Amino acid sequence: VGHFFCSKNERKASQMEWSEVEARVREDEQRGLEAFMEGKEAAPTMYRPITFKAEKEGGDSGLMRFIASTEDKDRAGDVIRQNWELRNFKENPVYMWGHDYSRAPIGTVPRIWVENQKASTGGPALMNLVRFDESDSFAMDIKGKFERGVLKAQSVGFRPLEANIM
Repeated sequence: VGHFFCSKNERKASQMEWSEVEARVREDEQRGLEAFMEGKEAAPTMYRPITFKAEKEGGDSGLMRFIASTEDKDRAGDVIRQNWELRNFKENPVYMWGHDYSRAPIGTVPRIWVENQKASTGGPALMNLVRFDESDSFAMDIKGKFERGVLKAQSVGFRPLEANIM
């Protein structure tokens, strides 16, 4: 929930229906993409969740493997091509909770890569390994929720290098 869709004259975001929140975020992204494509603004930051089954990595490594993004259509009908530029992320590969950069990371991402034939359509997928911070009780709670299947989605935040609006 962000400040960009809730002005002083509007209801608080926590009182909005989730579909209304998603629609406003989508409209904001659309405006940002159009301005980016017209050369008026920098690329907007976008967020896309994906549902998956988290898997423990083999052995006692404590790592969990996730599918972070695919070329499958998301809930908004968007397709994200899996040609990621990961250089900046790899310089500080932290795992944030809910894209909340006001709190400390809950883990690290020691490996991130694109793997072919992992998406439901047989296409490529952005994969990652996550090491949760074992000294952080909140991080361990989140890890447990993934292990028990309570949490089933991971979300990527990104700035598109190019976009095609259909």
